[in-house]
Amino acid sequence: MKTQYPTYILNSESRMDYYDEVAKLTNKIQQNIPSEINNILYNYNLFVNSQKIESPRNKDEYLIEILTLYILWKQYAYSAKRVNYISFLLLNLLFQLRQKNFLNSKNTIDAVRGKAMSILLPNYNSNAVQMTSVTMQSLKKLIMWLSATGEYTSEAKRLTHWVRYFKTLKKDTFQAYFSGISEFSEWCFSECEKKLAIYTGNLNNFLNSHSSGEKWREDKFQRGKQKDEYYLNMIGAELMNRAYKKDFDAAKKKIILAPGCMRPHNGKLCKAKKTQGYLMCSGCNINCNIFHLNNRFTNATTEVRIMLHESSTFNKKVLDNSSATEAIVGIACVPCLISGGWKARDMNKPAQCVLLNYSGCKKHWDSQGIMTSINTGQLINILKSEHEHHMVLASS
Repeated sequence: MKTQYPTYILNSESRMDYYDEVAKLTNKIQQNIPSEINNILYNYNLFVNSQKIESPRNKDEYLIEILTLYILWKQYAYSAKRVNYISFLLLNLLFQLRQKNFLNSKNTIDAVRGKAMSILLPNYNSNAVQMTSVTMQSLKKLIMWLSATGEYTSEAKRLTHWVRYFKTLKKDTFQAYFSGISEFSEWCFSECEKKLAIYTGNLNNFLNSHSSGEKWREDKFQRGKQKDEYYLNMIGAELMNRAYKKDFDAAKKKIILAPGCMRPHNGKLCKAKKTQGYLMCSGCNINCNIFHLNNRFTNATTEVRIMLHESSTFNKKVLDNSSATEAIVGIACVPCLISGGWKARDMNKPAQCVLLNYSGCKKHWDSQGIMTSINTGQLINILKSEHEHHMVLASS
């Protein structure tokens, strides 16, 4: 079935410049963080360092995490509460088999996962905040539910650390913290609605027109993300770009990871050269957006790689996680932005992201496939170092 309603569009003539708008919005959010939230972020950072959970992260990274915590709690806590542990274990096993491509049967496993998730992980899409009180137990079930979907594995990993921290607090302190996070998050997403709704105007049409056909799909949670999750990924990507820019600029080599959907017909006639885990453009089609990306940006320090799916991107065949001299630019559609940034961080790859102007891959969004595109000006800005950027501003 042909998609009538792209979930978001960044480059329509009727829309303002997205990157300027999201930068201004992110500035506003950063400038209006309440002292209570700053206190939570500071204390959590002390906990992470004292427990040696991971290398230190900055405040913006932890800010993304509390916004993620609230939105996923609001969206899925009620559903998670109603699922038993055996279902979680079974679905996690299926996801691990898929990741390892057990017996080269990824497509078969996906079909089984789709049916199993529809039966074992129903999404009631109810007002979870109103219907479910927040407790340590309910947070643990939420994390198990997120892991079991296969869509939120990175989110589940990040939020597990927060649950460890919350367990160290007195009950009334924990409740007060969560209440503060909820109030601040609601304000953030109300601001997002004012500024970013223009880019997601078709999302509800997409969700409504495809709801009847989602039941058995293994990617139903990716396709079914609500507007606040789109906003979370938009401002989260901007915060991540800021947090990782210094390390990105310091890397000697930049690798641009371009999705296969940037090719005509999603690559049906593509003659790209196959290598381990990715493709290299052969210049076979002048009408291909990756052809132009490769011609414009490939040089001695920058390389373009074609990725066929996010699941194949973050592995040692594609990225050498022992090398500290590589940085990546991930090009992705909005629902995948934050998880991709966290996966890159886990591989010690400073990353920047550029959003696809719209979703269009054949596997997830359109039965025929739509060739996607990016704002090349944004990619140019990202590849400039902070020093070069300041030099341009000074001369203008």
